Amino acid sequence: MHKDRCRKVAGKLVLRAAVANPLSTWRRLTEVKKHRFLVIVCHLTVIMLFITVNQLLAGGFYAHDVTGTGLSPQDPVNPGDVSRICFYLEGYLYSPPQDQYAYMVFSIGRDIPLSGSVGRGGVNREADVRAMQEHLRKLGFYSGEVDGIAGDDFAQAIEAFQDNIGLSKPDGRVDPDGKSISALRSELQSDVVAMLFRETERHASTYDQMKQCINVVAPSVPGVYMVDCSFYPLILNYSIGRQDTVDGLPVVRLSDGEKRLVVKHFKDYPLDRGRLCNLHVASAPVKPPPSFALYLRVNDETPALKPMPTGSSESPVKFSWLIRPEEDGVQYRYRLFPDDTLWSEWDTLTLAEYFFIGPGGHTFEVAARYQDDAGTWHERPPADFQFVLKRAFVSEPQVIPKAKAGIATTDGTVDTGNVYANSRALLVGITEFEDPAFLPLPFINDDIEAVRKQLKQYGFEVEVLKGQPDRDAVVSKIEELTAKTRENDRIIIYFSTHGFQDTDVSSRAYLATHNCSLGQPSVNCIDLDCMEQLTDRIIQKGAKHLLVILDACSSGLGVIDKSPQYSDARTISARKGAHVLTAGMAEQQAQMDTRLHMSTFTHFLVEGLSGAADYTKDSVISVTELLLYVRYNVARQTEGEQTPMMGRLKGPGEMIFDLR
Repeated sequence: MHKDRCRKVAGKLVLRAAVANPLSTWRRLTEVKKHRFLVIVCHLTVIMLFITVNQLLAGGFYAHDVTGTGLSPQDPVNPGDVSRICFYLEGYLYSPPQDQYAYMVFSIGRDIPLSGSVGRGGVNREADVRAMQEHLRKLGFYSGEVDGIAGDDFAQAIEAFQDNIGLSKPDGRVDPDGKSISALRSELQSDVVAMLFRETERHASTYDQMKQCINVVAPSVPGVYMVDCSFYPLILNYSIGRQDTVDGLPVVRLSDGEKRLVVKHFKDYPLDRGRLCNLHVASAPVKPPPSFALYLRVNDETPALKPMPTGSSESPVKFSWLIRPEEDGVQYRYRLFPDDTLWSEWDTLTLAEYFFIGPGGHTFEVAARYQDDAGTWHERPPADFQFVLKRAFVSEPQVIPKAKAGIATTDGTVDTGNVYANSRALLVGITEFEDPAFLPLPFINDDIEAVRKQLKQYGFEVEVLKGQPDRDAVVSKIEELTAKTRENDRIIIYFSTHGFQDTDVSSRAYLATHNCSLGQPSVNCIDLDCMEQLTDRIIQKGAKHLLVILDACSSGLGVIDKSPQYSDARTISARKGAHVLTAGMAEQQAQMDTRLHMSTFTHFLVEGLSGAADYTKDSVISVTELLLYVRYNVARQTEGEQTPMMGRLKGPGEMIFDLR
């Protein structure tokens, strides 16, 4: 009875602690006065849970996408050289009091590869046993012969080590990916580094995609070393480390006592660590690299001297770069992270233009590489510029001839009669709804009619479904369109209705049908994931090009735009592809133009299709050109409150519209 009651009280304690109400929890416990022993037990439970909650609130790190020098044997460093290692934090969380410090700690040490388990009941390959005997001897746990034989004395040495690191059940065995080998790496690490986060004035902080860099001094003994980081921050009420300079670069030096503190942190959490990279220390002197430095410019200005533009603009954002002193044969690559997860190809270009940059945090990076006398390429650490946009940036696309756009000029024209077997379109507009939470949308009738007329001019066979169709009717029409689809068809599905995010799962969005209920969206609403599955069947039927157009709120969820570039109409029309074009980004409202009694998005969609989006002046409009036109004009009309997006569903090809 006492045990059951303590469980109930402890269960409430966990709930109350989770909502940060420890005082009321403590009073609740002290009300249990009839059982002193129970009170003592529950008080101890409080202390343990407070410690646990404090550790949870201390937070954790997740790092990915490591870049920098010393990442592979192809880019070695000399003993004692400073190597700069950069990485991205996907996110981190900590909540120290304002007078405390949060450190991210790193270890540098030799790897301990094992091909199999060693010790009691292990595989015990001779080379593995010999290596483990040497490591345990170095730490003072093994005093026998280094002979590769896994005897009782070897197993007892492993047990002694396991007992020393606090394993609850020492078993005398070391597995390749177990706790013992991880703790052994911590014991044998050659150096540790601590990096202070400077956001500790905030009680609880979470950040995404932060770029961080550390400078580490290469060990004096040649070899390949692991650079690991702890997923838990080291929280202290005092600062550690002192700034020093090595080869003109800043490094943090830890005292012997501070190093022991960091080593203990790794021992306390032997499995909660991640690999950043390998650091290759050369045995022979490495030829000093060229002494050039890489500099970035944004719109011909030094970065950060002027705020990054937002909203609509007549000109794109121009990122440029240069090196000083100049060197011949240097190549560059760049990316805008996280918009571009992949780097551009290596080239001698020193300029990148972006017509669109979404809201949020971004890092523009440029890396340079040079060739040594043997013809081997060596990459230099990237230069970067980090910035945050509260609103999306959209620039007016450039009206340029094909040759200047980098498109091969051809004598002939693109004959859409030979590109497509048939052209079909399904236009769905929901104007009335059973759920009073959805207001009627009578203007959709005008949107549908404008799109229908424009597509008819391009030879489309257009079917319209509007008014009060329920979910089954909409799905049935899409399935009918799928059944009609043949090889090399051109297919458009246009959908205009209310859109909304799931209140429980923000990454999920729905399109409203006539019988859609806001309170039960999974019943009669159309999940965007379901829409993708329906359209995927059209792709599988062999359609040449598919374009899904969603004029609805929140329709941009999951859509990733890659700043598309102008492409040759002949090339993109010859390849299969499917795209989705949305009225806006996630959480953006699709707006109506009261003057035209039309959706702002659909108005510019029709205007672009009528010829205004022909930026290359070749009388052919590609999906890319259509996006560039619609996005800029909608963003300008709505003052940046609505930004159309485009995502690629499949394939490199694009739908085209021949104006002739």
